[in-house]
Amino acid sequence: MLRLSVGVGNVVIGMAAAAVVLASLHWALLPMLLAIALPKGWGAVRSARRDYLSRMNWVDHRRAIASLLAYLTRPHAAGELRVHAAGTKLLSSYEEMSRQTEAEQRRLARAQASTDLAAGAFAGAASLACYGMLWWLLSTGGLPLAVGGTAVIAIRTSTARLTSLVQQVNRLYEELLFLTDTEDAIKVAGENAIPLAGVPLPAPVREVRTEGVSFTYPGADGPSLKRVSVCVPRGKVTALVGANGSGKTTLTKVLAGLLLPAEGEVWWVGESGERVALREADRAQVFAEVGLLAQDFPRWEMTAAANVAIGAGDRPRDMDRVRQAADEADVLELVEGLPHGWDSIVFKGYERGVQLSGGQWQKLGSARTRYRRAPFLLVDEPTSALDPHAEIAAFEGLWSLAEEGHAVVLVTHRLAATMHADHIYVLDQGSIVEDGTHEDLMSRAGGLYQGMFTAQAAQYGIAPAPGGVPSPRGARLSGHETAP
Repeated sequence: MLRLSVGVGNVVIGMAAAAVVLASLHWALLPMLLAIALPKGWGAVRSARRDYLSRMNWVDHRRAIASLLAYLTRPHAAGELRVHAAGTKLLSSYEEMSRQTEAEQRRLARAQASTDLAAGAFAGAASLACYGMLWWLLSTGGLPLAVGGTAVIAIRTSTARLTSLVQQVNRLYEELLFLTDTEDAIKVAGENAIPLAGVPLPAPVREVRTEGVSFTYPGADGPSLKRVSVCVPRGKVTALVGANGSGKTTLTKVLAGLLLPAEGEVWWVGESGERVALREADRAQVFAEVGLLAQDFPRWEMTAAANVAIGAGDRPRDMDRVRQAADEADVLELVEGLPHGWDSIVFKGYERGVQLSGGQWQKLGSARTRYRRAPFLLVDEPTSALDPHAEIAAFEGLWSLAEEGHAVVLVTHRLAATMHADHIYVLDQGSIVEDGTHEDLMSRAGGLYQGMFTAQAAQYGIAPAPGGVPSPRGARLSGHETAP
């Protein structure tokens, strides 16, 4: 916009000089010059506005086309592209969407041609009238012939500059529209920005509590959480269970400070009982206390070392700690056996790229969380892609972290693991409907947790014996333990 503004300024100065010349030759010539300029200016603004609206309305369409191309060229979809003939569907969709884009471009071209024709016709008529006025002044003696020649040169120079002015104003106006969108986006971002400062957290933090927390996603029909109260102490494993869509993941995001509740409060409580509300807390300190292993954790197109060390992205990489975290997550041997070791890019498509399985990625994500060494760990389905032995080892690792003083919040449908948790919260449609130890919940006849556990156990042909419910985290999971 600065570059275009300089260009517009240069042309305007030149036109102003020509206008002064015409006005000094005869006052009637200046309005005629403005009559030439106005239609072209109107056409430029109209065209820029039309192009802008088209871009805004078709932005999702263009993104969808780019997404189709990404699916067609990335290795993760190769199996379905071939076996399911998904490639045929994607290509036909790409061709159809491209035809729609082409039709929109034709529409814009026709509209542009119509606007240019109308603006050119009015500008041409104004030019003809201007030269007619000049001829009349010459024929009636209103202007000497030599002065008329000077006027012709001034008019031709102004017309050429006018064409340049229209082109640059057109682009400048279009950029201005997008600048307005950028300013609106910055304003919205500022209104929703995470505060850069706040009340310091107690040191050390003993537990995190929610009291009557409710949260509704923008545009949702109803709340995802309804007056939820939980306690997450350090040195314990707290499990969140429930059906899909019951609010478990949303609750972990609230606990992590990623979402602020619409009602209720999240408290960070210190050893001596002092507490700080999440809304007032220094959010950077909150995030420093939290480690995340989400169900859909990012698989960065970077080296194996970077994928682990990014767990503490604000600190210099410590390769000794990277290897230690990988060893604890049972992925050290795998990474060091790759062709380029820790410098291997864990994504196909690069020179040093390698392909990892879902379970291997899950171990790498676990190593990332362990590298962070945060006091509060929020893990969401951390073993969904692991084999049985790796799953058992992963859960044992979580129990050991709790024994070391970490707070572990476990979201999982593997109820064989939740039976060892220190406290279990059962969510249903955004509300806490049951809570307690595994033994407490199994003793509630007709309870939601008992029903889920029994149904899952039945898949293995196992029925809980009366009075024989396993104790909560009394024994560590082992490779030969029989459980659902």
